[in-house]
Amino acid sequence: MGDEFLSKDIFVSMMRVHGGEILDLLISESTDFSILANLEGVFFEPDLPSEITKQFKPIISFALSNYTLSSASVNGNILQFETGFGSDEGMIGTLVSVHLESILQIFVGNEPVFINRSIPKSFHEELEELKQEEKQEEEKEDKATKSLKAFMSNPENKKLFD
Repeated sequence: MGDEFLSKDIFVSMMRVHGGEILDLLISESTDFSILANLEGVFFEPDLPSEITKQFKPIISFALSNYTLSSASVNGNILQFETGFGSDEGMIGTLVSVHLESILQIFVGNEPVFINRSIPKSFHEELEELKQEEKQEEEKEDKATKSLKAFMSNPENKKLFD
Protein backbone atom coordinates (compact mmCIF):
# COMPACT_ATOMS: atom_id res chain seq x y z
CA MET A 1 0.00 0.00 0.00
CA GLY A 2 1.31 3.43 -0.89
CA ASP A 3 2.23 5.92 1.78
CA GLU A 4 0.09 8.49 -0.01
CA PHE A 5 -3.09 6.50 0.70
CA LEU A 6 -2.05 5.59 4.25
CA SER A 7 -1.48 9.26 5.10
CA LYS A 8 -4.80 10.55 3.71
CA ASP A 9 -6.74 12.39 6.39
CA ILE A 10 -9.86 10.28 5.77
CA PHE A 11 -7.95 7.02 6.25
CA VAL A 12 -6.15 8.31 9.36
CA SER A 13 -9.53 9.38 10.76
CA MET A 14 -11.13 6.00 10.00
CA MET A 15 -8.32 4.14 11.76
CA ARG A 16 -8.56 6.48 14.77
CA VAL A 17 -12.33 5.92 15.04
CA HIS A 18 -12.02 2.14 14.60
CA GLY A 19 -9.27 1.91 17.23
CA GLY A 20 -11.37 4.00 19.63
CA GLU A 21 -14.37 1.71 19.12
CA ILE A 22 -12.27 -1.37 19.87
CA LEU A 23 -10.86 0.28 23.00
CA ASP A 24 -14.37 1.25 24.13
CA LEU A 25 -15.49 -2.36 23.75
CA LEU A 26 -12.49 -3.79 25.62
CA ILE A 27 -12.90 -1.28 28.45
CA SER A 28 -16.67 -1.79 28.75
CA GLU A 29 -16.19 -5.57 28.94
CA SER A 30 -13.25 -5.25 31.37
CA THR A 31 -11.04 -7.24 29.01
CA ASP A 32 -7.31 -6.96 29.73
CA PHE A 33 -5.38 -5.64 26.74
CA SER A 34 -2.07 -4.13 25.70
CA ILE A 35 -1.20 -1.38 23.28
CA LEU A 36 1.87 -0.40 21.31
CA ALA A 37 2.02 3.33 20.70
CA ASN A 38 4.24 5.91 19.12
CA LEU A 39 5.82 7.73 22.09
CA GLU A 40 5.40 11.04 20.25
CA GLY A 41 1.64 10.84 20.93
CA VAL A 42 1.87 9.83 24.61
CA PHE A 43 1.71 12.38 27.44
CA PHE A 44 2.07 12.03 31.22
CA GLU A 45 0.46 14.16 33.93
CA PRO A 46 2.39 14.87 36.02
CA ASP A 47 5.49 14.63 33.87
CA LEU A 48 7.73 11.70 34.69
CA PRO A 49 11.32 12.22 35.88
CA SER A 50 13.99 12.04 33.20
CA GLU A 51 15.56 8.93 34.79
CA ILE A 52 12.36 7.10 33.78
CA THR A 53 11.66 8.76 30.41
CA LYS A 54 15.23 8.34 29.14
CA GLN A 55 14.62 4.58 29.18
CA PHE A 56 11.66 4.87 26.78
CA LYS A 57 12.04 3.81 23.17
CA PRO A 58 10.17 5.48 20.25
CA ILE A 59 7.53 2.73 20.49
CA ILE A 60 6.12 2.18 23.97
CA SER A 61 4.00 -0.68 25.32
CA PHE A 62 1.31 -0.48 27.99
CA ALA A 63 -0.59 -3.42 29.52
CA LEU A 64 -3.98 -2.46 30.90
CA SER A 65 -5.38 -4.73 33.59
CA ASN A 66 -6.66 -4.48 37.17
CA TYR A 67 -6.65 -0.88 38.45
CA THR A 68 -5.12 0.52 35.27
CA LEU A 69 -7.92 -1.02 33.19
CA SER A 70 -10.62 0.17 35.60
CA SER A 71 -9.27 3.74 35.31
CA ALA A 72 -9.19 3.64 31.48
CA SER A 73 -11.50 5.63 29.25
CA VAL A 74 -11.64 6.98 25.73
CA ASN A 75 -12.33 10.71 25.75
CA GLY A 76 -12.62 12.16 22.27
CA ASN A 77 -9.45 11.15 20.43
CA ILE A 78 -7.51 10.20 23.55
CA LEU A 79 -7.16 7.01 25.59
CA GLN A 80 -6.50 7.89 29.24
CA PHE A 81 -5.56 5.68 32.16
CA GLU A 82 -3.73 5.84 35.46
CA THR A 83 -0.62 3.81 36.05
CA GLY A 84 2.56 3.76 38.08
CA PHE A 85 6.21 3.86 37.08
CA GLY A 86 9.28 2.96 39.08
CA SER A 87 9.99 0.53 41.87
CA ASP A 88 7.65 -0.31 44.74
CA GLU A 89 9.57 2.03 47.06
CA GLY A 90 9.59 4.91 44.60
CA MET A 91 6.38 4.34 42.63
CA ILE A 92 5.23 7.43 40.72
CA GLY A 93 1.57 7.55 39.75
CA THR A 94 0.63 9.35 36.54
CA LEU A 95 -2.28 9.89 34.19
CA VAL A 96 -1.29 8.63 30.75
CA SER A 97 -2.93 10.21 27.69
CA VAL A 98 -2.45 8.44 24.37
CA HIS A 99 -3.66 10.02 21.14
CA LEU A 100 -5.65 7.33 19.32
CA GLU A 101 -3.83 7.89 16.02
CA SER A 102 -0.54 7.09 17.76
CA ILE A 103 -1.75 3.62 18.79
CA LEU A 104 -0.08 1.17 16.43
CA GLN A 105 -1.49 -2.11 17.75
CA ILE A 106 -3.96 -3.42 20.31
CA PHE A 107 -3.50 -6.93 21.72
CA VAL A 108 -5.73 -9.21 23.73
CA GLY A 109 -3.35 -11.75 25.19
CA ASN A 110 -0.83 -12.39 22.40
CA GLU A 111 -3.36 -11.83 19.62
CA PRO A 112 -3.40 -8.52 17.75
CA VAL A 113 -7.01 -7.32 17.45
CA PHE A 114 -6.16 -3.99 15.82
CA ILE A 115 -3.29 -2.88 13.60
CA ASN A 116 -3.14 0.78 12.64
CA ARG A 117 -1.56 1.12 9.22
CA SER A 118 -2.26 4.85 8.88
CA ILE A 119 0.52 7.42 8.77
CA PRO A 120 -0.75 10.49 10.64
CA LYS A 121 1.06 13.79 10.65
CA SER A 122 3.49 13.86 13.50
CA PHE A 123 2.40 15.84 16.52
CA HIS A 124 5.45 18.05 16.01
CA GLU A 125 4.32 18.81 12.43
CA GLU A 126 0.83 19.71 13.67
CA LEU A 127 2.29 21.94 16.38
CA GLU A 128 4.55 23.67 13.84
CA GLU A 129 1.56 24.20 11.51
CA LEU A 130 -0.42 25.78 14.37
CA LYS A 131 2.51 28.05 15.23
CA GLN A 132 2.82 29.09 11.55
CA GLU A 133 -0.92 29.85 11.39
CA GLU A 134 -0.68 31.95 14.57
CA LYS A 135 2.33 33.80 13.19
CA GLN A 136 0.49 34.52 9.93
CA GLU A 137 -2.51 35.85 11.89
CA GLU A 138 -0.23 38.11 13.93
CA GLU A 139 1.41 39.37 10.72
CA LYS A 140 -2.03 40.12 9.26
CA GLU A 141 -2.96 42.04 12.41
CA ASP A 142 0.34 43.94 12.29
CA LYS A 143 -0.28 44.90 8.63
CA ALA A 144 -3.82 46.04 9.45
CA THR A 145 -2.55 48.12 12.38
CA LYS A 146 0.19 49.70 10.25
CA SER A 147 -2.31 50.42 7.51
CA LEU A 148 -4.71 52.07 9.97
CA LYS A 149 -1.89 54.16 11.46
CA ALA A 150 -0.84 55.28 7.99
CA PHE A 151 -4.44 56.13 7.17
CA MET A 152 -4.91 58.08 10.40
CA SER A 153 -1.61 59.97 10.00
CA ASN A 154 -3.20 61.94 7.17
CA PRO A 155 -5.04 64.89 8.77
CA GLU A 156 -7.74 64.76 6.11
CA ASN A 157 -8.55 61.14 7.01
CA LYS A 158 -8.52 61.92 10.72
CA LYS A 159 -11.34 64.42 10.17
CA LEU A 160 -13.58 61.55 9.05
CA PHE A 161 -13.53 60.08 12.57
CA ASP A 162 -13.89 63.32 14.56
